Amino acid sequence: VAVPLGSTFASLATTWFWLQAILIALMFIATFIDFDEQMIPDQVTVPGTIIALIAAAVWPLSRLPISTPGRGFGFIDFGSPNPLAGWHLGFVGLATCLAILAVWIWGLLPKIVPSRDFKLGIAGSTKIMLASILRCPRKNDCEIRVEKRRMFGMTKLYLLLLVVGAALLLGFWGTLGDPQKDSLVSAFIGLGVAGGLIWGIRIVGGLALGQQAMGFGDVTLMCMIGAFLGWQASIAGFVYSIMFALVLAIILFVITRKSYLAFGPYLCMGALLALIRWPTVWAGFEPIFWMGPLLLAFFGGSLVLMAVLLPLIRWLKESTLGPEE
Repeated sequence: VAVPLGSTFASLATTWFWLQAILIALMFIATFIDFDEQMIPDQVTVPGTIIALIAAAVWPLSRLPISTPGRGFGFIDFGSPNPLAGWHLGFVGLATCLAILAVWIWGLLPKIVPSRDFKLGIAGSTKIMLASILRCPRKNDCEIRVEKRRMFGMTKLYLLLLVVGAALLLGFWGTLGDPQKDSLVSAFIGLGVAGGLIWGIRIVGGLALGQQAMGFGDVTLMCMIGAFLGWQASIAGFVYSIMFALVLAIILFVITRKSYLAFGPYLCMGALLALIRWPTVWAGFEPIFWMGPLLLAFFGGSLVLMAVLLPLIRWLKESTLGPEE
């Protein structure tokens, strides 16, 4: 992609500014809510993710700029720094976007997940989970007056979002040009990879430690960041966030002997640092990004290793320092 000149470049710079200003403002809000309330509301991350997806389809040149050997200056996509193979321009690309949209909405739905009650089995756990989403009317009358069971308003809203989003993708996919499809698929894959990474850590950490290792607000926050910045910048930001959190966790433990901290603010700090230092970040992380899909196998192996090491670390900590107060 050639470097835009003149008024086109000015328009592009304006688009960059406003989109990144929106992302920074949303991360700023999420940071202080997480510090104060120990949670990140969907009212912050869901609209942000929607804005990022719409912007990706409408302004494909709003993606982060990159420079790669042999390809010159361009804009980041889900294959960068590898060239795109073109599979995403047809049905496979559309199906990928629809699948990621469906999984994202599924994660947002209010529900009960009895993951630690293994006596229920897969069928029993699934039945309880679906019942908690649908909230069907009670079959038996009771003398005690209780509120009628109805589907939550947020559930209806998210299901409507799924229907509208799927309809828009199906209706307009054929009218999008290749740059728009490149950008939109990149945003969806950024959402899926970044959010999936934190979701995987949340699940594995919770099972290994027997307690909630990370709130789902961190997952939705990373989905938003991934949709805005792409999976490459999100992974770099995640690496930075670990460094920030590790330093603060050590200081907090020395002072209060408590190891729990809200991770959302550090995800925001890491993403902001990756955004501000993007040319340097791209130059430093580019050899890793060349791995492409092999990184998914690396992440999977890391989660397995985490599942093995976390219980051991917890046992060593309690054996040497005693249980946390």
